[in-house]
Amino acid sequence: MSNVETSSNVASVEVRVAGYSMNMSKVGIGRFALMYTVPSVPFFFNGTYSLQVIARNTRGDQAQRTLPIKVH
Repeated sequence: MSNVETSSNVASVEVRVAGYSMNMSKVGIGRFALMYTVPSVPFFFNGTYSLQVIARNTRGDQAQRTLPIKVH
């Protein structure tokens, strides 16, 4: 399970990696969670990818952070 803490005015959090996009579930004020199991992938997908976390408020303003994620 992955968790993200934000300021109280954030309405949604989106996670993007390698062309895939998922919305995190809001579990409280400024709290979002996502549970996802990466399926088995061929060895040539092993490596480090950029995980983008995008937080948006109700007006559509956004803040983004990029984190490394390793598949092995």
